Amino acid sequence: MLVSAMCIGCQKPADNQRPQEQKEDEGKKDDEGKEDDEGKKDDDENKEDDAVCDWADYLISLEYTIDDTQEGYAIGEAVFSEMKDVKEGKTIAELLGYDSYEALVEAVGVEENTDEEGNTYYTTKNLEGDVQYFGNDPVSGLDITDAYNTNREGYWCSGAGSLSTWGDDNSRIYTESSVYEDFYGIGVRPDHIKANENYVIRNVWQKTSGGEVIRVGIEAKVKVEAFVDPESSLYNSANRQAGTFTVTKNITVPVTVGYEAVQTDLSEIQQYIQLTKYQLAGILGDYEEDDETGEMIKGFDVVNIYNDEVLQPNAGGVSGNWMGADGIGAWGDETGAYFVELYITALNISVGVGTMPEGTLSATMVGQNRTYKQVITYIPDYDDDPTIINLVYNISFTE
Repeated sequence: MLVSAMCIGCQKPADNQRPQEQKEDEGKKDDEGKEDDEGKKDDDENKEDDAVCDWADYLISLEYTIDDTQEGYAIGEAVFSEMKDVKEGKTIAELLGYDSYEALVEAVGVEENTDEEGNTYYTTKNLEGDVQYFGNDPVSGLDITDAYNTNREGYWCSGAGSLSTWGDDNSRIYTESSVYEDFYGIGVRPDHIKANENYVIRNVWQKTSGGEVIRVGIEAKVKVEAFVDPESSLYNSANRQAGTFTVTKNITVPVTVGYEAVQTDLSEIQQYIQLTKYQLAGILGDYEEDDETGEMIKGFDVVNIYNDEVLQPNAGGVSGNWMGADGIGAWGDETGAYFVELYITALNISVGVGTMPEGTLSATMVGQNRTYKQVITYIPDYDDDPTIINLVYNISFTE
């Protein structure tokens, strides 16, 4: 994820939009009656330095890049007290005329709240303080209703910047913040984002003093890119190996490891099957693949074997079992000593071997060895020879 932040000075607006500058009919002349070319040059440079911002005196710009597989809401967080004007090196407090961030918090005015579960949280008094915090709609202007609609101080917004709510179908991006806790959060609605779209949301911190209005704008932009599987170039279905192969793993497991389990990488099976982790996870329903990829994948199976007998899986992961001190077990203090689980997700391919918590049958396994097997069968097309991989785990239990 790419994150950058900068604060750029721009001219002060009269309200939501900055009025157009008045043109002078004649250029200024120096004492000799000649046009002051140097002064004109300085004016031109100042115009070039203006931020592309017609709604605030200063602009803080936050930029994020995510892909369309984003699952959570939050994508980033900025720190209020560290936001600075890159030209002058001033913090947001200084831009509003305060000598410390604490002074800004006091000027904003913070009130303590308690939620339904008895937890304490803080919000600004907003319209009561010397400094107010608004959402800024590019069409309707500042929201001066004090009606935040995120969990804290903030707003939901459409992709184009219009103020919205979470329930609206056009909601894409939001900000929620706490000046008291010194953070500014950015997020998106994951089930509504689309690849190759750009979203923007604007907020304004405004100080009014002696008839003078100072505004610091915060503009957050989110670029959504189509997910590109970084493994795609590593695997080619034309290189798939048909036949039967064996992958053996020696795994040492402390009997005190518990449910955390010892994880052992099994990604080498990709060399035989020539599928990415996302494709493998898609077979198992853990990751939603598109139709084109789905048509490439025709079959996948996992069979647990112990003492040459096929087992009915009774543990988690793709497939696995709880085992007793001798033979098959089940979860519980009476019969379960350890478990073996195969994990195939969009992030990793591994086997996990764990134990029941201390004080159970797992304690009796110290110094013992067990062999557990699994079989992976991949059939790319029902007319093709399958790829069969025998997974053999030699497990040694230690203290």
